[in-house]
Amino acid sequence: MHKICRRVLRGTVAALLFSGVPLRAQFTTPHVIATPGEVSATLGETTFINHGLQGVGRISGSALDIFGETFGSVSSLQVTNWTSNASGSYTGTFNILPDRGYNNNNAGGFFSDYAARIQQMDFSFTPYTGSASIGGSDLGSRIAAQNQITITSPITGVKFTYADPNTGNGFAFTSGLDPAAGQSTLFGNSLPYVSNYTGQAFPGATANTTYADINKLALDAEALVLKADGSGYVGDEYGANIYYFNANKQIVGVITPPDALRPHKGTGSPLNFNSTTPPDNGRRNNQGFEGVALSPDGKRLFALLQSAAVQDTNGAAMGTRTNTRMLVYDVAGNALPDAPVAEYVIQLPTYTANGNGGAVNATAAQSEIIAIDDHRLLVLSRDANGQGSLMTNPSMYKSVLLVDLSVGTPTNIAGTAHDATGATVTASPGTLDSSITPLSWTEALNILNSAQLSKFNIDLDPGGTNQITKLTLGEKWEGMSLVSANDPLAPNDYFLFIANDNDFLTGTGKMVGPDGTIQSYDAWSNGYAANRVPTAATVAATTENDTMFLAYRVTVVPEPCSALLISGGAAGLLARRRRR
Repeated sequence: MHKICRRVLRGTVAALLFSGVPLRAQFTTPHVIATPGEVSATLGETTFINHGLQGVGRISGSALDIFGETFGSVSSLQVTNWTSNASGSYTGTFNILPDRGYNNNNAGGFFSDYAARIQQMDFSFTPYTGSASIGGSDLGSRIAAQNQITITSPITGVKFTYADPNTGNGFAFTSGLDPAAGQSTLFGNSLPYVSNYTGQAFPGATANTTYADINKLALDAEALVLKADGSGYVGDEYGANIYYFNANKQIVGVITPPDALRPHKGTGSPLNFNSTTPPDNGRRNNQGFEGVALSPDGKRLFALLQSAAVQDTNGAAMGTRTNTRMLVYDVAGNALPDAPVAEYVIQLPTYTANGNGGAVNATAAQSEIIAIDDHRLLVLSRDANGQGSLMTNPSMYKSVLLVDLSVGTPTNIAGTAHDATGATVTASPGTLDSSITPLSWTEALNILNSAQLSKFNIDLDPGGTNQITKLTLGEKWEGMSLVSANDPLAPNDYFLFIANDNDFLTGTGKMVGPDGTIQSYDAWSNGYAANRVPTAATVAATTENDTMFLAYRVTVVPEPCSALLISGGAAGLLARRRRR
């Protein structure tokens, strides 16, 4: 047996007992498990083993970044400078992509003139593998014990810039302001653009103000690819577009999706990039390219829409948003290809929002993707329940899916009639066209593991009238990064870091308003009931929804080894080992 397969034998045979559980695509009650040990899943010739949660860390929701604005919103995550230490600990740098800044769109008013940026900070990670709880007797000490991941440097960062031909003033910053119907021709394409803006000057303003001469590219950054030379891609929600930037973080080009995914609205169906109402067709508002990933060989760029295009759904019926689309671009010789070489449908899980066993009425939209290679990906699929949500629903579904483009015969619809403006992939809202075979996936990691979360002092949101605390699992988990465990005895082991988008929710927020000055805000005044405001660790502390990081140790068994497991199971594997 090859040495890379031997690691599977040590401590993972028992985990294989869990791999035979069939996956359900619909969940009417909370998809919660209580497995303290390893859990294995198999798809095609790949076996994914989750060895469990091994660390937690947090950054205060009231922290400020280097630009004087509230730090928050891990909409995408990438770890660099990753190093293992002789002590068993690790160090690295978090590269965090926030989205468009604080807004109170739930109340219909304030948007930030927040420039897209990458936040950076060094961290250390000491895995905890014990079986006992990390400890703590009260809220404050339980929070303090969540220190396996610690930030070891000040928060730094860099803003993206681009050359704007409309102003002629050199490189400009982008804006998080809603573009409404505004657009401009940049990089040879019609892109969301804010020339003038009308909205609240500060959160809670009683009247709107009009601002002239904003003149900025509108960018709601949701996905990050950071290459070794410092260049990369940013997935955008307004477009949905993929922007390419150079090593100086200057945006120098854009990939626009097929017309079927571009938002059109109104008479004659012009492009309309607003985020407050759905378009007539194309990407749903606030449901753009949440996931963008580059294969390790740098040849394939993957982009996944957060949920189904509007024309494939039944209006606001969230349970019909399951059939979303993944685009695959060949970027081996051209960083900005005109069209994808492949396009597939992924059917996301659906669930019952209040978990009462009734009919499914929501889709577990995806929030991040990682490319393991040129055909296997990890997809973060989650509900909209938990700390940070206005709703009083319990945590229902938060999982990492293993997707394999080579399993089965998925239908490549790239360049077909399905790409035309308003074209569908469904026979009726939420029901996939029978001529299309979707991609295959299985659940690889269930975040809603009450045994593992409890060990690290994290509580599931029970919903109802129960009081949220700073230990309640957050709503929006949107960042993932996979790094090697650097273990010569387990060369296929990795740490999977997962982080949340806290929506900049704090009572002492600071954010740039449409006039370009810093505005103060109390996020909890935006319609949150008292029991949906997290209780602080001490009476004097600020209530806030912290940025949190989870670290799981996982094994991605190489395909030849997985094939061995599939053909013989645990017993067959042991028999082969004895013969050798």
